[in-house]
Amino acid sequence: MNNKMIEYSNMLPVSKKGHIFYYFEDIQKYIENAVAYASAGVQDEGHVIFLENDRLYPVIYRSLQTILPENRLAHIYHVNNFDFYFSEGNFHPPTIFEHFQRKLHPFFESGVPVRTWGHVEWRDEDEIICSLIEFEEKAHEMLDELPVLGVCAYESRLIPESFKTFLLGCHGFQITDDKITDLTASARAQK
Repeated sequence: MNNKMIEYSNMLPVSKKGHIFYYFEDIQKYIENAVAYASAGVQDEGHVIFLENDRLYPVIYRSLQTILPENRLAHIYHVNNFDFYFSEGNFHPPTIFEHFQRKLHPFFESGVPVRTWGHVEWRDEDEIICSLIEFEEKAHEMLDELPVLGVCAYESRLIPESFKTFLLGCHGFQITDDKITDLTASARAQK
């Protein structure tokens, strides 16, 4: 288990809501951080929804099985990220958010804390960056309003530097493989 991520999780919003950008390079550290994030969420009496591919989720879940009791594992949910993000055959942000709100509505009604972990991947698509910008702007607005702590995870080699700069501007926190940064504190310090 990545002890650094567990230590850094203390920096995450106390209000249990926020928008986190994870820019990862090392897949093993990515898995360790996903496990630490989920473990902290369910140990805090919450639920965690993974939007993850079918290749990585079983690895994450097996790691969770080694550290969490069965009753806590029942609070971990998986949705295939491609099925979720491309449910209409393309990356269409309004459809994604409608689907997201439907999935989370039962948790909101019960008042249970919710964390999400969204591994944002895409197949070759020429206009995907424009759609991703629209998606992230809306996600930032929504996660400011909803009682959800949400991670948007991107593999570093797949995103251009200009898009990374945009992502840093619309998230409250940034996680890399080895650290977490409060972007709102950094922005306040620059003023």
